[in-house]
Amino acid sequence: EFPAPGQPHPNNPGGRPFYRPESRNQRKTVRRLRERMRKMAPDGGGGGAGGGSEDAEVIAAAFGQELSFMAAQLYSLWHKFLGLLIYCPREMATLLRQKFERRLVDRLGESLFRDPIKTRDVSQAFDREIWDTHSRMADALRRSASYIEKPPLPIEDVAVASHHELHPILFEQTYEPTDGEEGPSQKAPSFAVSAAASGAGGEGGRRAASSSMAGAGAEGDSTLELPCAPKRYQGVHLFVLVHGFQGNSYDMRLLKSHLTLLFPELIVHSSTANEDATEGCIGGMGELLAKEVRQFVKDWAPGGSLSRLSFVAHSLGGLIVRAALPHLKDLWEHLYLFMTLSSPHLGYMYNSNKLVDAGMWVLKTWRRSLCLQQLSMTDAKEPRDCFIYKLSKEQGLSEFKFVALVSSWQDNYAPFDSARIEVSSKAAQDAKFGPVFTQMAKNLLGKVNPRRLIRFDVNYKIPEKNLDTFIGRAAHIQFLENQVLMRMLLHCYAPLFK
Repeated sequence: EFPAPGQPHPNNPGGRPFYRPESRNQRKTVRRLRERMRKMAPDGGGGGAGGGSEDAEVIAAAFGQELSFMAAQLYSLWHKFLGLLIYCPREMATLLRQKFERRLVDRLGESLFRDPIKTRDVSQAFDREIWDTHSRMADALRRSASYIEKPPLPIEDVAVASHHELHPILFEQTYEPTDGEEGPSQKAPSFAVSAAASGAGGEGGRRAASSSMAGAGAEGDSTLELPCAPKRYQGVHLFVLVHGFQGNSYDMRLLKSHLTLLFPELIVHSSTANEDATEGCIGGMGELLAKEVRQFVKDWAPGGSLSRLSFVAHSLGGLIVRAALPHLKDLWEHLYLFMTLSSPHLGYMYNSNKLVDAGMWVLKTWRRSLCLQQLSMTDAKEPRDCFIYKLSKEQGLSEFKFVALVSSWQDNYAPFDSARIEVSSKAAQDAKFGPVFTQMAKNLLGKVNPRRLIRFDVNYKIPEKNLDTFIGRAAHIQFLENQVLMRMLLHCYAPLFK
């Protein structure tokens, strides 16, 4: 908006020229325009009668010639750029991918809260009703105008992208030993940084939850934490995906696809050893998995080329992996990531859904499912003689560089505290079975470095209201089908998967 003729501009009261070229190229362009206008003027630039319309034509012609000149320059530069791409396509693709992944991490980080915790005992919950706190924070974020009105990214996969209101909200909890406690010398993990450190939500002064991730500063060079960054080790990184109860290798197809597309250097294997035997003994399933892993390593990483061995397991698969670890002791030095998606590590002792309890009773009674008897700790008279209690005392979990426990309160197929390996409020008040539950949690996490433990709580937005939603099965299946959650984990926590 320009002022009226003869009036100074409000931002330029001194009457100086409103446009002042700063760079050398800008000054050259202004001089060239003035020279063209002077030459094109009928009187040589002196004006005259009826010069208003003529001046307008002169100015329009000068600008037209200047635009044509710039268009020719851009056309020439574009063809030079295309010729250059022939010699450096990989470098250019890497540059563009870095920018794309940084934007994507920033966007996904808007649906993520970080909660660093200082504690002496990671098996004890610092908030007994953390699920309720997270639910309120997720609802507040989804209702906020800044979250709803986010513009789409310049480039995005429309097959995967969904409306922000339907995105899962991820709550990350990392741990540090309390002051004065002697902890292991290992450093805390570092992940990609989200530039959208909006600090959305917040619940009455809780632990400064924000949507930014831990790691290098947002202003620094954090490309090392992005999926496109080169790996910092030599050798093969093998990922083993393990399905759950009454499942098969096809259950993990989406996660396998995302892993192989984002990290093509990985070798990803979906386990098939227990596809027809998930109702048997968990210990026997662990032995079958160990044999399968050993054979796969022999075939795909021969001659000591294996550098890292990681497991991602859904539901019962988490316990099967733990049962397999004692049979893989010669591979312990290669263990890297152990991630479980809603696995009932502490059994079904304190399940909150009566319909699920009734269904388990039917399966245990009519189909004589030994696996469910072990999970409900009814396979022995004494709780300390049950299989999952004995399994909790087995070694191997502390050998992983990272332990990530992903859970959701909306999933009733795997009790929330059991999936988090955390002592629940019910267990703390139960004088009979509570000490056994507490001891199992301590057995599992007692030797795990707190800095290497990450807990994720997922809050889903499930618009459908049906029986699956009511009994918690819908959320249980979301861990296998929600591609936005997979992208959040793989992009924002790339060092776990590289």
